Amino acid sequence: MSSIDSTWNAPEFAVSGSTASSAIIAGESLPRTARETQLHRVFYNVLLVYLFMYISRLPELVSWFRIGLILQPILLIGLLMTNELTVITRSRTTRWLLAFSIWIGLCIPFSFWPGGSFLVFTKVLQSLLLVAFILAFIRTLREVARAFTVVGLAAGVITVVSFISSSDVANRQGMGGSASLADPNFYALYLLVGTGFLCLTAVQNRGFVRFLALALVPISLAGILRSGSRAGLLTLVAGVIIFLIYASRKQRTIVVSACAIGLLVGLVFLPESIKTRFSSHWLSSRGFSTLFSDSRAAGNEAEFEANGDVSAEQTSDMTTGQASSEARLYLLRRSLILTAKNPIFGVGPGQFMEAEAADAAKSGARGAWHYTHNTYTQISSECGIPGLVLFTGTLFLGYAGLSSLRRHAPTKNIRQMAFFLQTTYFMLIVGAFFLSLGYGGLPIVMIGFSEAFKRAARRHIKRTVPQITQPELGLAV
Repeated sequence: MSSIDSTWNAPEFAVSGSTASSAIIAGESLPRTARETQLHRVFYNVLLVYLFMYISRLPELVSWFRIGLILQPILLIGLLMTNELTVITRSRTTRWLLAFSIWIGLCIPFSFWPGGSFLVFTKVLQSLLLVAFILAFIRTLREVARAFTVVGLAAGVITVVSFISSSDVANRQGMGGSASLADPNFYALYLLVGTGFLCLTAVQNRGFVRFLALALVPISLAGILRSGSRAGLLTLVAGVIIFLIYASRKQRTIVVSACAIGLLVGLVFLPESIKTRFSSHWLSSRGFSTLFSDSRAAGNEAEFEANGDVSAEQTSDMTTGQASSEARLYLLRRSLILTAKNPIFGVGPGQFMEAEAADAAKSGARGAWHYTHNTYTQISSECGIPGLVLFTGTLFLGYAGLSSLRRHAPTKNIRQMAFFLQTTYFMLIVGAFFLSLGYGGLPIVMIGFSEAFKRAARRHIKRTVPQITQPELGLAV
């Protein structure tokens, strides 16, 4: 029996009774035949492999290893064979996600470049399918716990690979060879989310799995620091604050001690350039604004002025953080301007760079030719205000309900899962202010996980609590 199985067979989850009680412990919605159970197990395991590859980005390191093209059709067949094609319509959150996806499709005819927006739309449909896969094949609390473990270990793989082969962007660590995680800021956010799941895995498991999670947590924290991502650091601070507010006294002591040790180790072993990046102008009047920088290449984003450029003389007087901050604030202003000019359908999904450059050219300025580096203004400028409302509504509906389970769930394990998931989800919401994540990736995974967990928890509570309390009511009568 694995450590995960032993955790979810703990006494607090045991309900005396027949085979039906076993189904209740597992959190099944309805009893299934042996064939249905076998089908579910097969597609669930395929989903775990897909999630591991999706988060770890290992296929990006090998150009011919297109495992997603193999696994997606298999999982789609699974939806058909298990009659789960309509699973995406069964909760308020996913209906909002579906409406957001439809709105993106409606924006295509009004796009600056419809062809490019159509390619974005195909990625959105793939993300929608991923949520459907998660909801269809992750049904029980035990399955949720395993999926969380897989995501945490996948993020751990990112860390290990990055230490072996770093992208080394301006002496900042990223995942070398990856098309997306070579960027230190994306890399840092993936590790932050993965660290949250690793901590949950360490708390709820035993044996080798727990040891592996505990070993990967400090390595991941070291990777986050070495990324030099100030947005990542701010996101980590936000997560620690939420953790300290809701954690137990013992957990607070552990986290405060770990943060103190991490700070001391960082001061000793971090490269001087990264320490300077973190500390530059931190306490000055402009210091907080440097946190809003989110460059793909630290030097390139310094090339902005009111007309889109920063002169050589200005750049020579700036630190990298200052110049990057100017770039970040410039992109924020430009994305808000394009939102105001295109409030209904935006400039088209994925078309901010091209539309911004064309708009700047009208006034004789040079375009920025960068993403917005803010998920919320990315959506507002590219899909209009309705798109922003649908996206943020989906994101916050996915978050809603976790606090209630954290406070009132009848078992410690469910409360722990809600606590760590809520903290990790909150870090994602904060991190979205500094990265362009509007059409897939981590937000989609977190929305799917949150919905799958809430459904499994409600099902478990509904089935188990009455059986526990019924004898007491009988005695009272």
